[in-house]
Amino acid sequence: LLLNIVTPPLQSPDEFSHFYRAYQISEGHFLPEKTNNRLGGQMPQGIEDFVAQFRNSAYDLDYTLNHQEILNACKIDLQVNERVFKDFANTAYYSPVSYLPQALAITVLKIFTKKVGILYYCGRLFTFIVWLLCMYLAIKQLPVFKWLITFLLLLPMGLYQSNSFSADVVTNILSILFISFVLKNTFQKTKINWQNLLILLSLAALLVLAKVVYVGLVLLLFLIPAARFKNNSTKLLHIGYILFFVSILFVWWSSLVMDYYLPYKNYNPDFRNVASLSACGDYYAQKSYILQHGFYFFEVIFNSLFKHPSSYLKGYVGVFGNSDINMPGWIYVAAFLLILILAFGEKNKFFFSAGQKIFVFLSALAALVLLLLSQHLIWDCVGEGVVDLLQGRYLIPILTLLLILFDFKSLRLKLRRPGFLIIGLVFVNFCACFFIYQRYFVGKSYTTISYFCDVEKLDAAGKFETTKTNVRLDNAGNQSKEAHRSGSYSAVISPSSPYCFTHTFYGLGEGDLIEVEAWEKGKGALIVLSGAEENCEGFYFGGTYNSYRERSGWLRIKNSYKITVPCRNIALSIYFWNPGTEKIYIDDIKTTIKKHPDH
Repeated sequence: LLLNIVTPPLQSPDEFSHFYRAYQISEGHFLPEKTNNRLGGQMPQGIEDFVAQFRNSAYDLDYTLNHQEILNACKIDLQVNERVFKDFANTAYYSPVSYLPQALAITVLKIFTKKVGILYYCGRLFTFIVWLLCMYLAIKQLPVFKWLITFLLLLPMGLYQSNSFSADVVTNILSILFISFVLKNTFQKTKINWQNLLILLSLAALLVLAKVVYVGLVLLLFLIPAARFKNNSTKLLHIGYILFFVSILFVWWSSLVMDYYLPYKNYNPDFRNVASLSACGDYYAQKSYILQHGFYFFEVIFNSLFKHPSSYLKGYVGVFGNSDINMPGWIYVAAFLLILILAFGEKNKFFFSAGQKIFVFLSALAALVLLLLSQHLIWDCVGEGVVDLLQGRYLIPILTLLLILFDFKSLRLKLRRPGFLIIGLVFVNFCACFFIYQRYFVGKSYTTISYFCDVEKLDAAGKFETTKTNVRLDNAGNQSKEAHRSGSYSAVISPSSPYCFTHTFYGLGEGDLIEVEAWEKGKGALIVLSGAEENCEGFYFGGTYNSYRERSGWLRIKNSYKITVPCRNIALSIYFWNPGTEKIYIDDIKTTIKKHPDH
């Protein structure tokens, strides 16, 4: 509940794309759409309007939010009849299995509500409940390391992901359930029946469809002793059936989705920069390079694991947002100390044999190597020699396996009551909530300039008045009674008078944030931000993204910009422009400028 309160919508890694894909599946489209060298799908306008409210905060640490903005965004209607094609090339390859709880929640809720915010939050909460119940089931049937795996599951990263639309939630559910059920069958005294085999087959098949790289976990089946079957031949036969079936699924789904693959260089140039692709990634070129350079991939594995281990180890405990919200280093050290205490100190009734430990290690290693290979093929530059995007959240199933190898009888710590470990776990999670809240709702101490113009009053010079006495907006001759959202007037911008609300601010500089929003009736207005300083590079940024539409037909439009040119004393002009041929009415303008604390 705390994580849901302190984490705004769509702030986990790539959650925009996951939300798009989950919604696409909820409409029965199990494969992505590929059109005009773009990959994604048709979304209701309301989905995009909702996403637009949180895009800046996800990718720029200087952007903060408030709860009123979130409540306003939750008023946005789905608008199922107005469609827009959205690019989500990074999640389009995921199978429907990866979004079962999210898509199911959306499918059912659409019957009762058309508010995107309700669909999102209820989908997020339902996904967490599914995760919670499945993890309870996994822990309940574990014969060993109950406390350790409980602790690992309740680390901030796992909880953070499980309260999101991320596909990793289902992957973690299936992998932990599979590990748990294999261990149960390994140490129970009864024979394995057909129901057990069917559960193992189903979990393995679903896991491979959710994330093919975890097919390596299927090697855990060799942990189960031959005594649980009729004989060793029967064991090998049944495991062979399962391995054969999941291998077929692995090849089938991989070949199916690769027909949709588009590298950055072949992607539609007008949309490639919003498609969440690596600019230098190319699956086929990288594959060819690996095959032509003998031991190259062994070098990749070594570099990825040993040259920057702190990034993925921290990410395993908890790195939030777009992998840019860190906790202090001592919290990560304390968390791993508690993990090691549990790994060495938990009292277990059963222990792995040396042969079984080999299969546990090989299973974890196979999953890790396949994970590194998939990341390297898709995301890294050809021949780069390292996996740049190895994130700790991907390692939740793998590190769980590696940590249960610490079952040495002769090295056991005498840990009777792990209550203090639970206190430590609660503390770590509260720290996570604190830093997430600081990031999104407190932020830096900006000096804020804001004003509102309802387009009603003119001053003696014939300019629009605003709530800030020293700010007056030009082109008051565009005032019109033809339409209005509030009061009696709006401003019309037409081909004969295409500019309005011009005002210039002085003394701005690098790092300053500008946000402008207004209400539009018509279609196609651009909010333009243009700045320049003598002997300094100027900039021009014109555009809008839509928010939500009222029943009266007025559409909320916004534009946001962060000054990136390394200059001070910039003169920034803000104005509205109609580049089209039809009239557009503008009303109720709100402008906020946040001056960086260094200025």
